[in-house]
Amino acid sequence: MRPRFPSVLAIAACCVLFIQPGALCETLSPAAAWDHAARSLAAVLLNVDAAGQPEVNGTAFIVENGPDGLFLLTNFHVISGGSGPVELFRKEKRVKIEFTRTDIAIQEGVVVGADPLADVALIKIDAAKTSDVQRSRLASLTALPLGDSGALVIGEELLALGHPLGNRNTPTFVRYAGLGPFTGDKIPMIRFIGSVSPGNSGGPLIRMNGEVVGINTSMLPTPAQVAFAIPSSIIRGLILPQLRRFDGKPHERMRYGSLGVELQNLSGDIMEVLGLPSRQGGIVTRVDPGAGGYFDGAGLRRGDVVLGVDGVREGTRGIDASTLFSPWNLQDPKSPSNAVRYDLIPEQLIAQDRASDPGATWRMALIPERKNLPSLSASEKPGTAKPPRFTDSRRSLLRMDVRQALEGVWVERDLNDVDAKTRAEHSDKFIRELYYRGSTGKLVRKTVMAMADIDQALADKPSKIIVVLSPDLRFTRHSRSRYFVVNMRPSQ
Repeated sequence: MRPRFPSVLAIAACCVLFIQPGALCETLSPAAAWDHAARSLAAVLLNVDAAGQPEVNGTAFIVENGPDGLFLLTNFHVISGGSGPVELFRKEKRVKIEFTRTDIAIQEGVVVGADPLADVALIKIDAAKTSDVQRSRLASLTALPLGDSGALVIGEELLALGHPLGNRNTPTFVRYAGLGPFTGDKIPMIRFIGSVSPGNSGGPLIRMNGEVVGINTSMLPTPAQVAFAIPSSIIRGLILPQLRRFDGKPHERMRYGSLGVELQNLSGDIMEVLGLPSRQGGIVTRVDPGAGGYFDGAGLRRGDVVLGVDGVREGTRGIDASTLFSPWNLQDPKSPSNAVRYDLIPEQLIAQDRASDPGATWRMALIPERKNLPSLSASEKPGTAKPPRFTDSRRSLLRMDVRQALEGVWVERDLNDVDAKTRAEHSDKFIRELYYRGSTGKLVRKTVMAMADIDQALADKPSKIIVVLSPDLRFTRHSRSRYFVVNMRPSQ
């Protein structure tokens, strides 16, 4: 089970899907939908109980059955058996597969592709290695079609299939509740309401037309019975085609597109100081110039406020900046149409106090392939910036303990009313810039190199100051800036 989503499905089920011609389109009765899907279900057997009998570790379902073999999809956490992605990719991983049909013997499958990020794995069974009778029976199995998860409507009734708590082939009625949390790399998850248990993870989430719209993955251990599934559209469009090509190449890795930026959610205070017209969008806090150079052409800059992508905005309630680009981040990098348009308020307009102009602009950018995710992640760890060279000057400014360095003003300790996590995010960084509205009401953007710069801003008696922090003053590709607001008190 993925750590981001606490779940009781840590030993849950695996399912597999693949696109097949002749997908169902008519609405079926619940019984007919279940009967159609059950024939393509399988259980993944990894463990053995005290009596020596195999235990169900998860669910799998068939996505392809053809000359190249029989393929099933499942969750990565179901087949990993506690192994990390490095161990799995280093050597061949074999699992036992038990089909719903009792006339088919337990088969041995090989994991031919896995994506730990999305929590998906592809299993292959080579029917040629079985008896003639078993080969004929395996050939009669059909694959479940992958449908369009984007067509789901709130409240729609679905079937979550699998082997909950080891109970074979048990359907559960659930209801679609929109897109839920996103993984750390911006993969959107289907959120649904219903009771699922260990053994459902990896199983198919199907509509009443028999199409798979997701792979059951995790649930929250709360009475609310909220669970999550990987959307079929992402599996069908990006993940499965790549896993399928990995057959016989276990060293291969998934290739994702990367927009190469980081955003921060817009708070009401930041909006107010910058004069932004709405709470929707996110402010660009990091641009990665090493992602292919496409941002030079797109014109995205640190401080731009992004409102939407390709004409899609997330509503007036405001968005989670980390998920703004999610559907586009996951496009196949090799797609000929792999380009996006950003709906944004340029930083120049904000700096000129013209953020409310109808001049939100469109800018184009291509999504290149993201390579070497592990090294990129490692390069972004704290401590990559050079340590500052301090003078002896120390003061308390903006409710922070700050110290003058040759490179600028360094935050040693944050004294604002924030939790421990935020306090850590604010410490050990330079104060790079200040934004505020002074006595004239005009937006002021001030670069900070010395404590006197902060004193000058305070002398203008602003009620709120946006403090922009960065690990270094050069804003290198590793820099992660952070915007936060200090509400000034009269005594300050």
